[in-house]
Amino acid sequence: SILPKHETHAHQFLIEHPEYDGRNVRIGILDTGVDPGAIGLQNGTSDGKVKVVDVVDCTGAGDVDVSTKATITITTTTNDDKDDKCTPNNKKVVTVKGLSGKTIELNPSWTIADDTVYLGIKAAYDLYPAPLKKRILSQRMNLFNAQQRRKAVEVREQLTALETELSSTAGKKKNNTEKQKEKEHLEYLLSNTTQVYATVTEFAAYDPGPMLDCVVFHDGVHWRAYIESNNDDDDDEED
Repeated sequence: SILPKHETHAHQFLIEHPEYDGRNVRIGILDTGVDPGAIGLQNGTSDGKVKVVDVVDCTGAGDVDVSTKATITITTTTNDDKDDKCTPNNKKVVTVKGLSGKTIELNPSWTIADDTVYLGIKAAYDLYPAPLKKRILSQRMNLFNAQQRRKAVEVREQLTALETELSSTAGKKKNNTEKQKEKEHLEYLLSNTTQVYATVTEFAAYDPGPMLDCVVFHDGVHWRAYIESNNDDDDDEED
């Protein structure tokens, strides 16, 4: 679109030959960085076809080892609550345990050949560009620090109450071995919950980031991939 079409007479040529626009021609491009999401590649061809028919990443940056073989579990749930009109009866539930340890619920309408899937796992940080990784790290650090502070307040209150009980007259007369163990445990928790991170760099050494469970299966015609994050707030994808 940025070429001078009038000066090169390309505009006049296309008027005289409207079908000479590259239709029915497939081109392979080797490049160090093609963005398949670019606006110019989203528009269809002049005859209504998709411009980009395939993208192959040869860098290895996004490769996932999916050599772990697993069998899906299929169960049927029943709804005995007659007043519950929203939950369907005899619902088919298809699950498999991902490599993260999370039980993944798959779409029951998918055809999975031989009930067999292949599992992998990928750290999302390996896929994020540097600015996005830094932003996600900052958000997760702030969330972690807030949780730590809330827990520290809770543990400190429990420890104060226990110390008050141990220092009382009635408490001194009792066998306080178990109470002393509980006090030591709370002191240990407090020493851990008061740890917060001041910088993203410090937190990055601690935080593995979101982990993506990968499930690959064959539907009898095509290979399909399903990606599920271990974060409930993240969207899942299937292609």
